[in-house]
Amino acid sequence: MKRNRYRKQKNKYPFLIAILSILGLFILSFLFGMTYTSLCQLHYFKIKDIEIIGTHLISTSEILKNIKYQNKSILAISPAKIAFSLKKFPLIKDISIKRIWPNKLKIIIQERKPIALAYINQHFWLVEKNGECILIKDYLNFDLPIITGLKTEKDHYLKSALMTLSLWQKNCKYLELSEIHIDRDLGIILFTIDGNQILLGNDNFEKKLAILKKVTAKLQKERIKRLDLRDTQRIYAKLE
Repeated sequence: MKRNRYRKQKNKYPFLIAILSILGLFILSFLFGMTYTSLCQLHYFKIKDIEIIGTHLISTSEILKNIKYQNKSILAISPAKIAFSLKKFPLIKDISIKRIWPNKLKIIIQERKPIALAYINQHFWLVEKNGECILIKDYLNFDLPIITGLKTEKDHYLKSALMTLSLWQKNCKYLELSEIHIDRDLGIILFTIDGNQILLGNDNFEKKLAILKKVTAKLQKERIKRLDLRDTQRIYAKLE
């Protein structure tokens, strides 16, 4: 009987230890919270400077306006939340935010490198070299060739348009390209900023743009408004 009574008394201790442990954790959490709050209120940790690296297309003022860091402690800000809020800018591809103690933030931005705009279903998209398209609202700030005639941002003609743009930049950089139009029957049609129209068709873009490079001077001198290169054996030109 004594042995059983001893066992019952002994079983009470784990319960008591659990209560004391929970109480201890509660007290530690409370003390930690009070300490953290006090530290956040110290002027020493208030953010005084933000360094922004990597911006060329986005203004620094736009980024600062979206951070809302005024009178905030470096202890209280969340780099992940700031990065998430800044990723709403379509030109930002990647972002890294670092705390520099005691009162500075460093923001490293990797911008997208658009090479064209695409007008698809009454919306404008930024187009990168790899064919990735990013929907944008404000297109007026971009001085880029426009790709038209695509049905979706995944249209297989986009690849041909980007190939043509790349070849154009190599062969005809003295002519400023305004538009690359996709025509399902005629193929690719190019428009220069001066209003010249160049029909390329659906193939042999490299050869056709090499021919165009040779006749660039004539295109400007003789005021050729329309040049049909769909058949490289029979090139047609229409004067102004």
